[in-house]
Amino acid sequence: MVRDSTRRLTAYTFMAAAMLLFWRGVLSSDYTVPWDFRGHHLPLAAAYADALSEGELPLWDPYTYCGRPLLANPQAAVFYPGNALVALAGRKHLLRNMEWLMVSHVVLAAWLAYELARRMQLREPSAVLAGLILALGGWAASQAQHLSSILGLPWLVAGWLALFCSGGWRVGLLAVALALHFFAGFTASTLAAGVSILLVAAWRRCLPQALAGAALALALAAAQILPSLELVAHSVGQYRTDWLKGGGGMPLLSLLSLVWPRVEGPYDPTMLYLFVSFTGLLLALAAARRAPALGVLAAVLCLVMLGDSTPIGRVLFQLLPRFLANTVFWYVFAAPFTLAVAMLAAHGSDHLLRKPSWGWGACVLVALELTLAGSGRVFNTKPISSEPQFDGGLDGSPAAEHQLIQLTGSGRYDTCDDALWLVTGAPLIHLRTASGYDPLALERLIQARLAVASGQRWGAWYQVEQPGRAAVDALGLRVLIGRGERPPPPGWRVALRWPGRTVYEREHPLPRFRLTPSTVTAADLPSAAKLMQSPFFQPAQASIVEGLPAGSYSTGTVAVRRESRHHLVLETSAPGTAFLSTSEPAYPGWTASIDGHPVPWVFTNVAFRGLEVPPGRHRVEFHFSSHRLQLGLWISAAAVLALIVVIAKGGSGSSAAQSQRVN
Repeated sequence: MVRDSTRRLTAYTFMAAAMLLFWRGVLSSDYTVPWDFRGHHLPLAAAYADALSEGELPLWDPYTYCGRPLLANPQAAVFYPGNALVALAGRKHLLRNMEWLMVSHVVLAAWLAYELARRMQLREPSAVLAGLILALGGWAASQAQHLSSILGLPWLVAGWLALFCSGGWRVGLLAVALALHFFAGFTASTLAAGVSILLVAAWRRCLPQALAGAALALALAAAQILPSLELVAHSVGQYRTDWLKGGGGMPLLSLLSLVWPRVEGPYDPTMLYLFVSFTGLLLALAAARRAPALGVLAAVLCLVMLGDSTPIGRVLFQLLPRFLANTVFWYVFAAPFTLAVAMLAAHGSDHLLRKPSWGWGACVLVALELTLAGSGRVFNTKPISSEPQFDGGLDGSPAAEHQLIQLTGSGRYDTCDDALWLVTGAPLIHLRTASGYDPLALERLIQARLAVASGQRWGAWYQVEQPGRAAVDALGLRVLIGRGERPPPPGWRVALRWPGRTVYEREHPLPRFRLTPSTVTAADLPSAAKLMQSPFFQPAQASIVEGLPAGSYSTGTVAVRRESRHHLVLETSAPGTAFLSTSEPAYPGWTASIDGHPVPWVFTNVAFRGLEVPPGRHRVEFHFSSHRLQLGLWISAAAVLALIVVIAKGGSGSSAAQSQRVN
């Protein structure tokens, strides 16, 4: 027993050292992971961390897209334990903590792949080889920018591993693995993991137990699933099939990277890297006859991974139900494909490299091959100095960031022709923007933005193309940022000139909260509702505030008495009945009250909350909570109790079976 523990510790240490060597650049202070890691995941993590530091639940992000649901967005991964630990650590060293979180999950994936190979009765060096190929190979090396993909990788392996455990443990361990995979935040990747697990279960002849584990996982994840389904129903995500004509599979050219790691083409570079080392590929091919079931599984996963790159994939995509077509991206099957290849290579090593020294030599060779081929590549490592963004100020300038904060004030900023990170990073500088990038952006908010831009209803990012239109006031805009030097658009003036950028300020900005004569907005509300419900709705026609002169909004005063993520307190004063119009998005869960008495709010200007207030001075409050979350938490709590029972029975059943074998 002591000898086995020493061997396992040695194997774990070797794999961890290989991972740290591979990611040495990212873990240094001068480099980080490029693209979505900082542009998408870091702002979400910042919003999560800030909510906890403010003593609130991370239900709502008030900074991006005029405000948006946070917990309901799966990629915020609020329920994932690793993300929760990073958020609890706060803003200090947030980016570094996220990098270590990513690398720790790569290490964990390698360790679990090692355990899976050992469950397949493979020798020590072969099991280490499997862990190295999975954790240093194509998927993990190229997908680091998608943090959710890496966080889910260990739980894919854990799902396969559960099927090689004794029957009593399978359901419980599989349920935990799938639930954690879903909590990691990439739903398409979780579906791919689930499909691969069902294929392995069919091979292992334990499909009923796998289905039971999947059902229990759904119940465990209900606290995330129910709010996320509500968000999808109110977001542009429901229109994904409007533009998604195929399943987004890996291009056929990517297969060339299995034999040569430097493939280039007219594709995202993360879609052109499947390299598993020359040694690993040769061993996997050699094992195809020795482990035919694994070989068939790898071939099937490869075909699915290619998606619409093949005629079969295109046909399958057209046959998928709409809700699956909106969710599935075939390329995510590259993760289980890499796992299958890693296990095949381990079988090949076990069969051909019988001497331990040969097996360990192959491990060293594979680690060197994969590190030389994949470490420090454009798709996983980038100098921070080449794109400072919000590191040390706005594009490295604390003065520019301070100026933007001063200009924007309590209003919002936006871009008319500039970089996406300027708006996706709004939570990092605690400034409100009317823009952002999110495949789950609120549908009505996108419709409101289409009053100042051209595009389709499924778009996730539209810059301000027509800043002279009155619709910018509905969005609460005060500041616009654009590249170069241009004359100011109508209604705007040049406020600042930064190197390569011009900052414009609204000449007569409207506040985010204003009173209008009740008849003005009330007359527009029915037309807005009719417009939104029409099957012939054209987004470009959504400018219902167009033509309202700024002066028509002045009919009383609104003072902000308190404003936090989930609670807004206003004091209104008007000589007669007025309509409180806000630039705050309407979404289920927001409730309103006047002087402590609940009142219904209504849609105003397509996307925002408004309500009628009586004459005189009044206290108006808006409060946000999530009924779907509350229901989901009860279901998840019940599922945890069921899980405890399942695992307890599994443990006692395994002990009884072991006792029978001994007797």
